[in-house]
Amino acid sequence: MSRSHNEHMEALKAYLAEREKEEGVGYWPESGETSAEQECHYFWHYSGVEARFAEWYDEGYLSDETLSLPALRYLVTRDRDFPGTSFAVTTNTRNFSDWRDNGIDVRYISKVQTASGQWEDQAVEEVLAWDMSKVISPYLKLSSKPVGGGTITPRALLPIIVLVTGDGAPGEYDPYGFPADISNALFAGLPVKVWGWKAELDEEILNLQKEYPNQLKIHYFDEYAPYLVGCGFAGCNITDG
Repeated sequence: MSRSHNEHMEALKAYLAEREKEEGVGYWPESGETSAEQECHYFWHYSGVEARFAEWYDEGYLSDETLSLPALRYLVTRDRDFPGTSFAVTTNTRNFSDWRDNGIDVRYISKVQTASGQWEDQAVEEVLAWDMSKVISPYLKLSSKPVGGGTITPRALLPIIVLVTGDGAPGEYDPYGFPADISNALFAGLPVKVWGWKAELDEEILNLQKEYPNQLKIHYFDEYAPYLVGCGFAGCNITDG
């Protein structure tokens, strides 16, 4: 039996609320632990998320509608309104109106035809990792200043870095990529969230979580995957409606 888009989203929100209650830990810091001025910077590797989601969904996956953009956005952001930036890179030509209307800068990169005639992603990870490094770099420089050199940013004002990915592995042309950006962010004292798929997440990121257990929080899509399936309504598929 099909559900309306509102029912679809309310089911996701109810499940998230239940999970937080069971775990006894909120997704975002409590208001007393943060500041209204604190920034949050999102980096959406949509192609990576979608590739793993399509494998999970298996037969019948449709690249322009099966993965719900509003549900994925809500799962990661919980609709919390932080100042900051939000970058997404994708090779998918679907309509990303929902994301753009909610402040996500979606950039399309064309697939490249290989010598064998197949069309493949190229440099998607590299572009997004570069965006991450530009945001993180100023804080990395501050953290390396000697005592008394420069202004120290209060911890409550340090920005949150959120990487939304499939496996978080470096790109073909960048041997360091996402793991290096995350490592730099953690070294600079920034809180980091990573969303990925449990069986695929890069080992280097898992090792960083062991090194920085209080700073790096890893969340897995696996248990939420059924709630990310589009409900079939325009508000979920984002066609022309």
